Amino acid sequence: YISSYYHPLGLQNYIEKLGDFVVALKEADENIRQFEEICLHVSQAFLETEIGQLEYHCWESAFLLDYDEELGLLAPYSQQAQWALDTLSFLSTIYFHCEDYSVENSLCGEIGRKTRLSISNLCQALEAFHEAAVNFKDLMFNDLKYTISDELWSDIMKKYPHTDCFLEGFQPGV
Repeated sequence: YISSYYHPLGLQNYIEKLGDFVVALKEADENIRQFEEICLHVSQAFLETEIGQLEYHCWESAFLLDYDEELGLLAPYSQQAQWALDTLSFLSTIYFHCEDYSVENSLCGEIGRKTRLSISNLCQALEAFHEAAVNFKDLMFNDLKYTISDELWSDIMKKYPHTDCFLEGFQPGV
């Protein structure tokens, strides 16, 4: 019997928020991988398409412009996103009358929206997990009536290894 297990700021909340974060991380990873494939496709298509095909290049520009914030966020960690960002900078110097083009109802637009949402969800899940971890650690170190056995803590760390690396250097909203 562990008294902190039922405490609202205790172990149960910590494990729940950790689980939510893991789910959000897996979802973000899957969506980002699909987004990277689209970025690679758009960059390759730009290189393989003749300069005179304005309509196709405008579509590429529309996609890249719609998701330029995500590209900037992912570019330092993703070669595909960096290529797409480089393509966008080149396209924007050539084509500036492409306002009528939209990727909103396309498969690429759907993947972009999923990526945007999963990045947002991941940030929220990380913030909730961080808050639960801080509350849990505060409770564990400052309130002697809520204790956890070393064995149980070891089991949690085996199930969720490396969780502390997500909490180190945590900055809300980043």
